[in-house]
Amino acid sequence: TIGAIYLQDGSILDYETEIVHTLVVEATDVNQGDGNVTSTNVTIYVRDVNDDAPTFEKDSYSIIIREDRYAYVDLGIIANDSDSGLNGEITYELSDSNGFFGIMCDDDSRILILKDLASSTELEYNLTLTAFDGGEPTLNGSTDIFITIIANDSAVSLSFTESQYIFNITEAALTGACIGNVEISDSTIDIQAFSISNDSIPFNITSSGEIFLIDELDREVTDMYEFTVKGRYESEEIFANVVVYVSDINDNNPVFEDAIDDVIVFNVSEGVADIYIGTLNVTDSDEPDTNNSLIEISVVESESFNINGTYLLAVVDLDREMQSTYEITIIASDTGQPPRMTNAKVIINVIDENDEAPEFIDSPYTGYVYENSTSDEEILFVNATDADLDSSITYSLTDTSIFRIDATIGAIYLQDGSILDYETEIVHTLVVEATDVNQGDGNVTSTNVTIYVRDVNDDAPTFEKDSYSIIIREDRYAYVDLGIIANDSDSGLNGEITYELSDSNGFFGIMCDDDSRILILKDLASSTELEYNLTLTAFDGGEPTLNGSTDIFITIIANDSAVSLSFTESQYIFNITEAALTGACIGNVEISDSTIDIQAFSISNDSIPFNITSSGEIFLIDELDREVTDMYEFTVKGRYESEEIFANVVVYVSDINDNNPVFEDAIDDVIVFNVSEGVADIYIGTLNVTDSDEPDTNNSLIEISVVESESFNINGTYLLAVVDLDREMQSTYEITIIASDTGQPPRMTNAKVIINVIDENDEAPEFIDSPYTGYVYENSTSDEEILFVNATDADLDSSITYSLTDTSIFRID
Repeated sequence: TIGAIYLQDGSILDYETEIVHTLVVEATDVNQGDGNVTSTNVTIYVRDVNDDAPTFEKDSYSIIIREDRYAYVDLGIIANDSDSGLNGEITYELSDSNGFFGIMCDDDSRILILKDLASSTELEYNLTLTAFDGGEPTLNGSTDIFITIIANDSAVSLSFTESQYIFNITEAALTGACIGNVEISDSTIDIQAFSISNDSIPFNITSSGEIFLIDELDREVTDMYEFTVKGRYESEEIFANVVVYVSDINDNNPVFEDAIDDVIVFNVSEGVADIYIGTLNVTDSDEPDTNNSLIEISVVESESFNINGTYLLAVVDLDREMQSTYEITIIASDTGQPPRMTNAKVIINVIDENDEAPEFIDSPYTGYVYENSTSDEEILFVNATDADLDSSITYSLTDTSIFRIDATIGAIYLQDGSILDYETEIVHTLVVEATDVNQGDGNVTSTNVTIYVRDVNDDAPTFEKDSYSIIIREDRYAYVDLGIIANDSDSGLNGEITYELSDSNGFFGIMCDDDSRILILKDLASSTELEYNLTLTAFDGGEPTLNGSTDIFITIIANDSAVSLSFTESQYIFNITEAALTGACIGNVEISDSTIDIQAFSISNDSIPFNITSSGEIFLIDELDREVTDMYEFTVKGRYESEEIFANVVVYVSDINDNNPVFEDAIDDVIVFNVSEGVADIYIGTLNVTDSDEPDTNNSLIEISVVESESFNINGTYLLAVVDLDREMQSTYEITIIASDTGQPPRMTNAKVIINVIDENDEAPEFIDSPYTGYVYENSTSDEEILFVNATDADLDSSITYSLTDTSIFRID
């Protein structure tokens, strides 16, 4: 639970036998299922206590000394104590020899000859040499020394058992480690001194012929030593050749040859996945063609890059405009036991390619121009930017018949010779293309520009006909509905109309507001004329004032004269687009007798968006919306004197693309999906989009796309993840999606999509300070904590347990 490491009950540590213990600790998360497992190495160093007494290599030694020997004899006997520090420091005592012998021990040992041996009454001495360590309490060990005194002329035979000795040692051997022994052929003779011919090698030899290590070994520096061992007894010397081969351990980390301060830099052009980034040159100075120098390279936690052999590859599209620099960590690990590894940071600089199309800043654009403007007046500017480096943009129009554009600055003007007419065409829709020209043929982006023409007073009022005929009975009084209205296609004051009627000897006047009436100012029966030819003039309110006129022929008839009246059709059918502007003509109803000018037309339903002129032209008086009403049916009435006639009118409203797609599940233009983390091609959710334009037409046919995302795409109405979703790398994604219909021009709607990645137990625990090192005294007990290991888990609500792969000596909480 807590990761504390202890000794197992009953386990005994021995500094002298094993100083270092290497453990493997496993951390398992247990919050879901079987759990994920991560391991780390723990190295425990055993610390010495004084639990070993000094020891000699042999229980006894035999020495032959000639009787004329004086001063001392090299003994070459040293006690060993495997304890460290004071616990291993040794002093010596020699037992009594009637004053003939003493002992002196420092780096070596000597028997001191204190008296003339020729005066000794004894030829053999059996002495005891005792070694004491410096620990508390002091421990000791002893050996017997048998000394034989011989005459000066006695002979001694001396040689090594081999002319050449071959030994092997690992480069991990500690100083003091025994490599091997050289031996004398006559075992009854204890050699007085062994020595090595080369002082620069890391070996020495004991008085008993044991060759041992006195310095660290490094196979990568020297993998074989050859030297001579000399043995001496009295004045006789013997020699043997020694060869020591140093075997490899995994003690060298891999090296990234191209790294500077542990950083490797690659420059690569942006492009599609599986781009070759570069080759990773890694070496390992351990023994060639072994696991210690066999290297594997991997990338740490990257969804964008991987390694194939020594090749670093990009597994996603590299887009400099999305990300110009990547930093990843790579690990080179050999396959020795335990493996050694080296980290390096890799910086990948993405070099720009001309792969981005220009993007208009304020698309779409709207401009205004007076209909009498000239070709040197700027109407509006368009402006595009390009995310590519050093990009130069030029502008062009797809249709240059009326307008032109400055290719450099994006200013739009009238073409030389072009004439605008507010009354003919109020709106002009242009398509502007922006092309980047820094490389190759360039990329092209287009935007719509709508230019509205503003009115000037360039149109005089006009009547529908050049003349009108009216029949009036002689007993008519007050007024007669005329139904004659002049039209002026100018707007505002330019289109406001006043009227004047020419002289009629005082019999007639004019009154015009929404309609027109001939005022009867005198009793017509008193008129001496039966026909009047009058002129009606209309004046607009512009500066200067423009006017137009029509002739009105009035015939006065007796009260009992008959008039025949009817429409040409019993039902009229018209079609109009919902984009039609107010004032637009829908169609005309006509009277069967063209010699009669109807006095008044009217429409039966005041709530519909249509009206009718005095000449029978039905026109639009309000905006249309096909999605609200797609068909109107009403009755038109015509009146002449007291007679009324009727006709049925049906108007069908045709669709335009005037409705944006709607994301039905969006709240404040935001859609939220929750999805479990996992591999690519995960289904995220369905996008419910509608369009209220006419069904089964391009205006309501919807296409959905994702804006600039390498992680998600759309298949029909299904939103899919195309990369692995890893909550520990990124718990939330925000993308923009566009729903666009296929009308002309298309209409589109944006929505933000938030994808919350739900946690799965897919992350193994990670040790915080791996690997670990601890220290323990060799006489420690099983209830003493040696060290703690600690791991974390990036998964949510994860609980970690710890275990050892080998519990023979140590245990873990």
